[in-house]
Amino acid sequence: MGVKHEKLDSPSLFYCFVDFTGPNEHNSAVFILAAPVVAHVLTVSHQTWLSQPGRGGKARNDTTMRRLLPSYEHLGMADYQRGWLEPYRENWNQLSSD
Repeated sequence: MGVKHEKLDSPSLFYCFVDFTGPNEHNSAVFILAAPVVAHVLTVSHQTWLSQPGRGGKARNDTTMRRLLPSYEHLGMADYQRGWLEPYRENWNQLSSD
């Protein structure tokens, strides 16, 4: 993803991320996330990444690249540890217009 996705925060825009890591094609999972959630996670994770030293203790260089990950444990982000995506797994109900 890119820096532009940090600004796409319309509540009517949704992303569907497909996890193909299951043992076969029948074990894939879809995670449905509203754009404001994605924008927030990308912003917070990137700022956290930038604030931490890189290899050799050097400051990291900013980039336009962003990554939505199933875990940000490596950055010490308590709210986004393994399992943070589970509420979004196959959560198609959030797309209803009720």
